[in-house]
Amino acid sequence: MGRDLPGREISPACRQERGRDGGPRSPELEAAVSLGKARGQVELVCQMLLRPSPEVLSGCENVLTAAVAEMEASRPGWRGMAGDRRAGEEARRTRKALQHARRLLENAVNFHRRWQRMRAAMTGGYQADGTPGQFSSPSRILVKG
Repeated sequence: MGRDLPGREISPACRQERGRDGGPRSPELEAAVSLGKARGQVELVCQMLLRPSPEVLSGCENVLTAAVAEMEASRPGWRGMAGDRRAGEEARRTRKALQHARRLLENAVNFHRRWQRMRAAMTGGYQADGTPGQFSSPSRILVKG
């Protein structure tokens, strides 16, 4: 199989440069190719999220933005993909990668929420009802120049 992104497999059907008749690719094949590229980008994000850091998270945002753009570009061909077995498989693989990325991102959010609660409890004590005391966390400001 070919590779489009480092370590990401793209199925041979999606790597096909021309249609079977030698002409340009159909919108359905273009859609499958775009989905394959988007899946590769999402799988890259999943690998990046296994070793998160502020720099990695920033990089994930850029890669996910590119994946969304790739999927949006493929959208016109989705309707015609309905009967194509290979395109359907690519769509399933893309969905599975997106679900994996979602779980990783949700786990990261939950991890940070738990740390915020622990930090609030350690610095603000507890209220009479047993909930962590009030803690004002400084806001982050991101300026891109």
